[in-house]
Amino acid sequence: MILKKCDYACTATDNRGNLLLSDAIIFHDADIDINDMPGLRIRRHPWILYALEPPALIKKNYNWMNGMFNWTISYRNYSTILGAYGGYVPKSMNTPTPPLVSLKNKNKTMYASISNCHDAGRRFKLIKEIMKYIDVELFGRCGDRKCTNFGGPCHPKEILNLYKFRLAFENSHCRHYVTEKYWSTLAESDTIPIVNWIKGQINPTVIPNSYINFFDFENISDFVNYIEKVGANETLFQQYFEWKKKYELGKSHSDYCKLCEKLHKPYQSQVYTDLGGWFKEDTCTKYSLIGMAGRWGIKMKCLFMLAVLLPFVFGAPQERFLIGNVQIHLPEIHLPHLNQVTDLVKGFAHSGMGQTACVTACGTAVSSTGIGALLAPLCPAACEAVLKQVK
Repeated sequence: MILKKCDYACTATDNRGNLLLSDAIIFHDADIDINDMPGLRIRRHPWILYALEPPALIKKNYNWMNGMFNWTISYRNYSTILGAYGGYVPKSMNTPTPPLVSLKNKNKTMYASISNCHDAGRRFKLIKEIMKYIDVELFGRCGDRKCTNFGGPCHPKEILNLYKFRLAFENSHCRHYVTEKYWSTLAESDTIPIVNWIKGQINPTVIPNSYINFFDFENISDFVNYIEKVGANETLFQQYFEWKKKYELGKSHSDYCKLCEKLHKPYQSQVYTDLGGWFKEDTCTKYSLIGMAGRWGIKMKCLFMLAVLLPFVFGAPQERFLIGNVQIHLPEIHLPHLNQVTDLVKGFAHSGMGQTACVTACGTAVSSTGIGALLAPLCPAACEAVLKQVK
């Protein structure tokens, strides 16, 4: 798969036969298997740890990996490559200014979508407390409401736009840990996300004045009073959408494009000698994880490889490969991204469609979700699985 939108030419492949031709190997932190490691390691051939979930969910002993990894891709701002769940860029000159978001057509106060009732961030407990004072419609396994959409937003945009606020609470409190809960709210509706970010958690990629933070208030009474004030004041409500006049959602470069660029540059030697210490720097607030055992769902193993196509040298192009052993746990307790993309593909795939056309259509579809850079690499696997079913 060619990553066409990168400034540097890159190709993704899943052929392990190219291992010795590769430039780097990517390992997904949750599913590294000591019995499934490459047998050979090439000098100046960086091994990369891919970590988009917080330590509270992974619960892994990293001591045996000390001295193994050279680079990291993570939501942490101090990673080798920042793998944020979303981002924003200055609005282009040709993009029209969006209409003002108004309270006039909003007849619902607040909603939340939660399927993990026992997470490290204690979201469900906090939401139940808020529900004593504010009318909150709760979707997912922890609530009594059912989503009308599957594999994407809980409802179509026209339904989500009826709500003034969304409780976009994270499942863990770790430094810089901000996920699609926040970004998808901005992308999928004209609804203000209410977040639960503690000090140090706010990722530098978030948009200023686009959210309300529950923990900015001294107590729940002050929070409730402010929500009621914003929900009744057109001017105050619209202030949370002023960012749309200057910015639009999107990342200037995807995580993989930034990795491609780094591989084209002179190699800088680096080794993580204390991975456990690196994770501890997350300063995650720890809560009891009672009820988490046995909740992990499907374990999916896949191989990710990226080829870097170098410029012509002496009249002939040279190929270099980036290969990654990505083993992903898909938890039942929160949004499984592969299932999200697979369900999306099921909506348009048909018996006459080829793999290439499917991947192209999939890439176009996920680009509108606000986390397209995260979902797009899953399109080939999703298309392959769905097309086998429809034949």
